[in-house]
Amino acid sequence: MPEQNKTELLRASIEEELGGFRHFADLPATEIEAMAARLVRVVNDIVGQSDMPESRAA
Repeated sequence: MPEQNKTELLRASIEEELGGFRHFADLPATEIEAMAARLVRVVNDIVGQSDMPESRAA
């Protein structure tokens, strides 16, 4: 699986998981997307992938 697809899958999975938390349930989707993008950026930095696209929420 190409790295871009892995990044998008990771971002979508994080967005879905965050949306499942009661504390985040009332947040707009754009806020959850922004949080997911930041988390994916951190994870990618840790595992050594730095060519992640910018946030879709921006």
